[in-house]
This record gives sequence, structure tokens and C-alpha cells, in this order.
Amino acid sequence: ESLFSNLERQSRADASAEAVRGGGAFDATVKSVPGLARRRVSFYNSKTRLVSVYWVNFDGQEVHYVDVHPKENGVVHTFQRHVWIARDYETNAFITQFVVGDDGTKPQRFIIV
Repeated sequence: ESLFSNLERQSRADASAEAVRGGGAFDATVKSVPGLARRRVSFYNSKTRLVSVYWVNFDGQEVHYVDVHPKENGVVHTFQRHVWIARDYETNAFITQFVVGDDGTKPQRFIIV
């Protein structure tokens, strides 16, 4: 079973929850797929270091969107089934990966741990 399937299932299962916690290994084969439903997503940085958030586009390339300071939120407008990753601002080390859920009835909150 692919990481994308696991992340997508986790994202769907937790869509009704208050927040989705990041985790798991980096999978460079995972990329965004076109989605029709617009979503507002909040990334909460629970770390003590600055974090950069990237959208993984349809070709698998990382597109920088926002830098999130420690204990703060970064908000992006996106679409269902889009993939986002967080990297350490200074070292560029991978931290976590998220897939936006299909339930567009409320904003989704991702926690970068």
C-alpha cells in the first residue's frame, strides 16, 4: 500500500477531527492530483524552529508557499487531494507530509510536529 493511500486515508479519517498531526517518511513519488473542491488549510508549527511549507505540484515539484514561525499558523487556500510538505527553514530537512482531505465543509488544520 502506497504512502499516498495511507496519507489520503488518514486525511479523510481525520477530516472531521480538529487537527491532523504530521508524521511518516518522505515519499518523492507522491504528488498532487487535480481536485475540484477548494479548501482552506492551516499549518500549525509546533516546533521551536522556523518551518517552510511547500505544495507538491502535479509534476512532483515543490513550490514554496509560506514560512511558519514557531507556535504560529500559516494559512493557504488549496484544493482537495493536494499534497503539502514541511521542511526546516535553515537546513531544508524534510519534516512531514500531508494530503488535503475531500471533506470541504470546514477548514482543515495540520500540525507540524
